[in-house]
Amino acid sequence: MYQKLTYLTIALGLVAQTYAQCSLTMPKNTRTTVRLDAPSNCCNGLTFYDSGGATNDYDNGENDTITFVASSGNRVEILFSTYHTEGNYDTLFVYDGGTVRAPLLAVLVREASGPFALRSSGDSLTFRFKSGPIGTRYGWEATLRCVSGTGCQQLMPASGSQTADLGTTNCCGGLRFFDSGGPAGPYGNNQNGVITFTAPAGQQVRLTFGPSFGIRSGDTL
Repeated sequence: MYQKLTYLTIALGLVAQTYAQCSLTMPKNTRTTVRLDAPSNCCNGLTFYDSGGATNDYDNGENDTITFVASSGNRVEILFSTYHTEGNYDTLFVYDGGTVRAPLLAVLVREASGPFALRSSGDSLTFRFKSGPIGTRYGWEATLRCVSGTGCQQLMPASGSQTADLGTTNCCGGLRFFDSGGPAGPYGNNQNGVITFTAPAGQQVRLTFGPSFGIRSGDTL
């Protein structure tokens, strides 16, 4: 019952009850924006759970969206300690910005080995969780915090073409490049995406693979 009341206060925008403890469950079937530095200063660490909280599973039929915003001049970093959702039906989408129209940073499905981290390139990360009609799992536990520095990460598009300018995004010092599944999930079947990385005038793009590279026989990069 406590978790349900917590959800209601979040949905109404009155986040002080749970936020004061720097712990938050995913609000169900709504859109919410949370600043990590207000009303309580949780920039040093906010524990973020699926809608079931620390002890229960999330529900079927969820369509939840939440945006976390860092303090001025900083970026949002999330560190997942656990992640486990049901089959290919329950998915957490992570967007590098303040809306679901921002670039897709990661698609998390099934069980992901942790811990693993994601970081925004700007001041915000948006999470959208969708669950199917049958079957749930324990979801996730993660910690969000405000960090300085760059959030230079890029996913391979699952389809279509995309250009990433390393100079415009201030990522010439280094950019982490993942397949479409991101740092924790696998890429999907029947993908056909193209990405082009460009450098500022007079510079070159260098790609180094590591610490891992693994694709199925018949799949080609």
